[in-house]
Amino acid sequence: MSTLDVLADARDILLSLTPQVFIAGDPLPEGGAPHLILQPIDATDRVRYGSAASVTRVQVSAWAPTLSEALELSDQARNALRAARFVPAGSGPLTDPDITLTGWRADYRRQ
Repeated sequence: MSTLDVLADARDILLSLTPQVFIAGDPLPEGGAPHLILQPIDATDRVRYGSAASVTRVQVSAWAPTLSEALELSDQARNALRAARFVPAGSGPLTDPDITLTGWRADYRRQ
């Protein structure tokens, strides 16, 4: 299974929660709407996860006006992904000084 397959699967699952799902690098919504950003964990992260494991890993970042909204969106994403055999593999808060949104990231590996 390639990184693109895993990313596409995760995106399809998350689109069932919200239409505001983006791949890292896509243009983002204006106005602070809550949204999810998917990013593959690629070769640069292989040191952390091991050579073969990185192919099946993605990071999901939930962004919203408040931390509680970001956590709620992240929880919904986690539940949907877990049902599709994605296993949580770490999480934590995100900040970006250029925007007013608060974020929460979670890493997942595909079983």
